[in-house]
Amino acid sequence: MKHLDTDSDQSGTVSVSQHRPSTTAGDGPTTTEVRELSNFQRDLLFVVAGAAEPSGQEIKRELEATTMEMVLPGQLYPNLAELAEHDLVEKSARDGRTSAYDLTERGSRVLGELCRWQIRHLRAEPSDVPLEELQTL
Repeated sequence: MKHLDTDSDQSGTVSVSQHRPSTTAGDGPTTTEVRELSNFQRDLLFVVAGAAEPSGQEIKRELEATTMEMVLPGQLYPNLAELAEHDLVEKSARDGRTSAYDLTERGSRVLGELCRWQIRHLRAEPSDVPLEELQTL
């Protein structure tokens, strides 16, 4: 399975390249993909997952409202394109000028792995936490 390498420049644009890393025990391919996404790309996955096929402008507004930081088009759209290129989000035409984004099945698996990783670090025994409680975290 191919994995993602990221490298960011001064503008915050993250470039992603594919390679075949060596795996270690307990380090599944999805876990590697999650670790290699930038924080901004992870935030994009969460926003896309939490909305019904948002446009780029809707994603931008949500990120700005949540982070209290300005999101530039030169940061947003290249990162969305990278996520789409690697089958984590799907871009579709909403109307003549507007695109909509949706999480792919692969993107959902990667986001799920990120959530599981976070929970493992919040709880000593994450398997003992009922699903209902996890949904309230």
